[in-house]
Amino acid sequence: MAELTNREFAALWFDDVADKTRKLTSGNVSHDSAMIRGLAKNSVEYLDEFGEKDDELLEKAKGWFKDIASLCERITTGNVSHMAATIRGKAIRCREYIKKHIND
Repeated sequence: MAELTNREFAALWFDDVADKTRKLTSGNVSHDSAMIRGLAKNSVEYLDEFGEKDDELLEKAKGWFKDIASLCERITTGNVSHMAATIRGKAIRCREYIKKHIND
């Protein structure tokens, strides 16, 4: 069984973020936005500790995860639909970018 690279892990984590935004509603905004923010922050911590320090793609991914965590802090019951779509779109674009450049 082949091990995943840090780039592959990052792409999967963006997939997970996108999936979690689909479950975000005004009734669970506090709980689920905290879960998404935690996933994004944990991804940054993992890449800081185990990621290749000279990998520009992983550095970009860390910045994107930080941006997602920041967006999660601004979710309210009034803007949950808009923010969930924004975060989901960002996560999908980041995943696609990583997949496109995974072997660079």
